[in-house]
Amino acid sequence: MYISPRYLHFHEISFASHQSNLTAEKIELLFNGYKSLKDFTNNVKLNININKSSLTTRDLGFFAPSISKIPGKINLAGHLFGYIANLKGKQIKAGWGENTHVYCDFALDGLPDINKTFMFIDIDSLQTTIQDIINISTPGNGKPLFLPNQLEKLGKITYAGNFTGFIDDFVTYGEFNSDLGLISTDLTIEPDTARIIRYSGKMKTKNFNMGKLFDNTNRVGNITMDIQVNGFSVENRYKATLEGNITDLFLNKYHYKNINLSGEFTPKAYDGSVYIKDPNIELNFLGSLDFSGEIPEFDFTANVPKVNLYDLHIEPKDTNSFLSFLLTANFKGKNLDDLEGKINLINSTYRKMDEELHVYDFSLSALNQNDTNQLILKTDFVDAFITGNYNFTQLGSSCKYLLSSIIPSFTLTEANTIKKPDNHFDYSILLKDTRNLSKFLFPSFVVSPNSTFTGKFYPFDNYFLVKGKAEKFIYKGNELFKMLLNAECSDSLFSFKLTGEKFVANNKLDLENFSIASNAGNDTVRFELSWIDQATRNLLSQIKAIADFRNEQQQLTPLINISLLPTNLYIKNRIWKMNPGTITIDTTSLQVKNFSINIDYHGKQLYVFYE
Repeated sequence: MYISPRYLHFHEISFASHQSNLTAEKIELLFNGYKSLKDFTNNVKLNININKSSLTTRDLGFFAPSISKIPGKINLAGHLFGYIANLKGKQIKAGWGENTHVYCDFALDGLPDINKTFMFIDIDSLQTTIQDIINISTPGNGKPLFLPNQLEKLGKITYAGNFTGFIDDFVTYGEFNSDLGLISTDLTIEPDTARIIRYSGKMKTKNFNMGKLFDNTNRVGNITMDIQVNGFSVENRYKATLEGNITDLFLNKYHYKNINLSGEFTPKAYDGSVYIKDPNIELNFLGSLDFSGEIPEFDFTANVPKVNLYDLHIEPKDTNSFLSFLLTANFKGKNLDDLEGKINLINSTYRKMDEELHVYDFSLSALNQNDTNQLILKTDFVDAFITGNYNFTQLGSSCKYLLSSIIPSFTLTEANTIKKPDNHFDYSILLKDTRNLSKFLFPSFVVSPNSTFTGKFYPFDNYFLVKGKAEKFIYKGNELFKMLLNAECSDSLFSFKLTGEKFVANNKLDLENFSIASNAGNDTVRFELSWIDQATRNLLSQIKAIADFRNEQQQLTPLINISLLPTNLYIKNRIWKMNPGTITIDTTSLQVKNFSINIDYHGKQLYVFYE
């Protein structure tokens, strides 16, 4: 040890306090007289070679008081030199917490006030975890540093690069690697005492596992991107403007290429543009999607010239499936029930199984008011208009409630017995030329152009009405000409009638004055099917039956007894004599009793019976 008015020299020295120990190859303090020791920070020049030592932040706080508010110990080795106010370090090896280690050089200008200290830290290697970072209290206020919970999935984080600036306004340039992938940054970061972290600059990722970060590995995988970011985060909220390119995004088992973003992100909203030029999809999106409120809001235009559905794993079987469309939307709502606004689909093409459907004009608009709502659909194939209160998610329950007024033996669940005026609307439907639509979606079903259906649906007033007409109705080769439909339920009584001038069954039966009629109420249904066979002309055929429902055990499905009434049927100059019989249906079985048919076939009698 050497002491003089201008220096203190210590060699091979060890210091120990209650919780710290310092071992140094040498400690040299250079000063200009003992009076300069009064301003140790600015007047004493240090030259210290520290061997492996363990120092508490409380002891280090003697030199930088703000550091004393960071809990724990720092393991330290390396060369420190310069004044405290302008301190430098070379070949520094430091460790903090359970998983944090750093190898670096640094220069600090401004100690002991850490908040006013300009720092340059050249990091050769840094390893840490989010938990270790969270455990650091923010110098100056002692509050824990807050970071989003998702970042804990990064696991062990390594970094090589540099850190330049103040503790509340700095630039970080380098590469982060983690359990989820690689991130390169050139960011200016500004934490403040309000727990807000502001950031701006460039960020790149390479094969970064976005799905694992946001707990959606079933659909989302790695992302490689190069973007400019400007935003802030506070607690679990963030807002950032992004502009740049995503060169590869793994989504739904497909690698999407060449995605350009320019817009503002929040956790539940996006406002900006998305442009995709991928071999299997082209998209140009401009607008906003906002899920931040109770009711989502949408205002955008999406031009999609090409989507190869099979290659994108949207269509699993048809290798030639294809979609293109231009969509404009300005609406809010979670579903059709609370939709308000307008959606337009223009010049769209859908190809499936080598068949193409073209929709040149599709418009869906909705207006919600306090007393009534309107839903208007206009397309190349169908026009529909609904006015009143509608709730399509409760449509099944509404129908069950209406049925229970006609057939009380159908037991309702508690939810279905509650009267809710969710469905109380009028409707009208005009079927234009639906041949292409039917051919593509429902090939067994064809309705002639200009067919109409109108009606009312007031289930909790026990009222229902539908009227329809069509020149021709075809289903699986069965044709009904000049169809008229009238069905009504009023005061728990139901009537139904479907008629047609002619019914042709698979080109084998030619029946005129075809009619299906039914009346129901108070657990009884009367049914009648009638026609005139063209071969027999004026002879009327009728099938009549009466069904009675009973539910003495209050089960969900009642017992049904069907009585078949005696009648004669005339089919192709043959007489079919139907004798009375009964059919009983319960939850587990079907029983037929005393049912028989006599057929007069060229003077011979054939019998079909079931007992």
